[in-house]
Amino acid sequence: MDHRRAIAARLEGCVMPAPADALSRRSISMLAVACGLAVANANYAQPLLVDIGGSLDLPGSTLGLIPALTQLGVSVGIAFLLPLGDVMPVRRLLTVTIIIQAVSLLGMSLAPDGSTFLVFSLLVGFFGITSYVLPPYATLRTPPAERGRVTALLAQGVIVGMLLARSVSGVIGLHAGWRTVYALAAIAMMVLLVPLRRTVRSEPPVSSVRYPALMRSLAEVFRTVPVARWSALCQALATGSFTTLWVGITLYMQSAAFGWHSDGVGALALIGAAAAVCAPFVGGFADRRGPRRSLLTALMAVLLSWGVLAAFGHSVAGIVVGMIVLDLGATAADISNRTVIFSLRPEIRTRLATIYMIGKFGGAGVMAWLTGVVWSVGGWPSVCGLGAASAGLAVVTAALRVRPACDGG
Repeated sequence: MDHRRAIAARLEGCVMPAPADALSRRSISMLAVACGLAVANANYAQPLLVDIGGSLDLPGSTLGLIPALTQLGVSVGIAFLLPLGDVMPVRRLLTVTIIIQAVSLLGMSLAPDGSTFLVFSLLVGFFGITSYVLPPYATLRTPPAERGRVTALLAQGVIVGMLLARSVSGVIGLHAGWRTVYALAAIAMMVLLVPLRRTVRSEPPVSSVRYPALMRSLAEVFRTVPVARWSALCQALATGSFTTLWVGITLYMQSAAFGWHSDGVGALALIGAAAAVCAPFVGGFADRRGPRRSLLTALMAVLLSWGVLAAFGHSVAGIVVGMIVLDLGATAADISNRTVIFSLRPEIRTRLATIYMIGKFGGAGVMAWLTGVVWSVGGWPSVCGLGAASAGLAVVTAALRVRPACDGG
């Protein structure tokens, strides 16, 4: 099948038909909450890295492996599990993966040693696809004029989940221990499954392609759709820069320079929640003016933030200002890229999202590991250099991107 020609034809018209079974506002809100709660599982560890490492005798240079394996697990899970959203009922896929992820979270809470903990961290990421199944499901059931807003609302749920996860885990970890954090997370996922099964309809899949053919078609979509390749690379660099910030801040604030505990690190995430408040406005801007303009602006903000963090990172105020700017920029970049991806052909929407998410979380995993390495070598200045390099490459990628016909930028 010539996906390039078909997508070009779709983009030329820039219109997708309105769905007959559009989701209600209440249902969209429920999906946004589900996205946030599900994505939190990959972020609980970040304020707890020092505590987990000390409890399980993990050396400091390997602490970056904890978030790295989870993020890489997400990337691999997206590659092999997310395409199933095109060929099996979405509700069934969510049910199976949520149950297995809850069991893996429980395994993390009971892990007797570092190796076991790292294995379960990988599994939590691998089966953590809920937040990436739901956005294409929602946008397919949303009128075209509202898709940017709905994409932004679900992205808002994701960013709130990411930031609150760090805050909650920091506080609980300090007072009840890091094992309690993961035990509660396992319970939360099983509780989430009940309203989620009521919101997501039981309906046949959009495609009848067999799984092996589906995986071959994923490679074909990657080969023939330049927009998918570009978006994946751009977001890999942007999310990598974002991940560098949060892994680096955890290590920096709990070092001798500041001497904070996990609850203090988690409290910083609440300040970064300003990014989530602005998410719907970014989606509206992308709807009106096109995602290219909002993307370039967002990535320039990410790059600027690293200058602030490098110059004023010796003070809490400087860190807070740089963190807010970076969170805003990274959120806006993600929303802009998602708006492009989810506006394409519905019958391959999950495969397009798969390519995008593989890039996004692959970049996050690699950068989490590299952040631990550069921290052990050069401390905070090296972390700032790594984050700025990733952001700078993202700006270059965005400037040189393939421009689709209805980008509007």
